[in-house]
Amino acid sequence: MGKKPKDEIPNINAAANRDIMQRLNFLQQASLSLQSVESTTTKSISAIDAHSPKRTHKIHNKNREFSSGDLARSYVQCMRSVGQKTTVKMDPSVKRSLCQGCNTILVPGSTASVRVKKSRCHRHLMVYTCFHCKTTKRIPTSPSAIGAAVKSESDPLDPSLSSGSQITNSRNEQTQARPPPLFARTDAGHAVFCGTQSISLGEHGSGLLFAGTG
Repeated sequence: MGKKPKDEIPNINAAANRDIMQRLNFLQQASLSLQSVESTTTKSISAIDAHSPKRTHKIHNKNREFSSGDLARSYVQCMRSVGQKTTVKMDPSVKRSLCQGCNTILVPGSTASVRVKKSRCHRHLMVYTCFHCKTTKRIPTSPSAIGAAVKSESDPLDPSLSSGSQITNSRNEQTQARPPPLFARTDAGHAVFCGTQSISLGEHGSGLLFAGTG
């Protein structure tokens, strides 16, 4: 088989595991919608088998009130299970937005706080702290290139300084720029669909999976 031309129009019907991607997208959107609802619901438990070893624990939680946030977290847990059992990888930006402790979708200012901290390896880290379970997630900041103008405006090396200090200062100032990750590159050939309609990507790509009607 020959290679596909680069100018070929992407077709959603040619996407592998389209139904699974639509299910993952639905679970994510449903979880985000339920997290914004503050109403609480009461969950009733059906009859429990007398021979069950967890009977006492279930009876204790019989009259417990469950909020919409609990249902939202169960959707994220189901989302993880579907991805693992079907071996379909989620978008990295979506995966990073999930709390490892309680399966809450981390929304800055709503369900999580965001702080920028210094790092020796990555220079800066984005620290997400979940409001529900207080679990923290550290994500390196996006790499940014240093323009030629910034380098040219830097102060010239002082000849009075020793050669060792000059090399150290030049290495600290001229940080090597790393390319952005593959999912954030706009020229990598990514395609996003809403139903059967193609959506154009923004400057920083898109973290959507495949938006469908269900």
